[in-house]
Amino acid sequence: MSKLLNFAKEVTYYNSYISIIDNDKVVVDNCKSIIECSDIMVKVLTREYDVEIWGNGLTVTNYTNTSIEINGCISNVSLEKRRGSI
Repeated sequence: MSKLLNFAKEVTYYNSYISIIDNDKVVVDNCKSIIECSDIMVKVLTREYDVEIWGNGLTVTNYTNTSIEINGCISNVSLEKRRGSI
């Protein structure tokens, strides 16, 4: 049972979670950093992907060392697998 709990903790730690609430908000959990940020595009680095959020009037309203919240009129969210990622 402890092996299963350790595996679940490891998977939860490494995976990134993206929540999209209507077209108003995107939350990316388990992110590493913000690569680019403007009022039309925010690019976030996760363990395996570059996540691009496109829209109008985008603002970063909450940013911690593992999570980011972007608000505005969201039009597109895209993922691109980074080279060399697991």
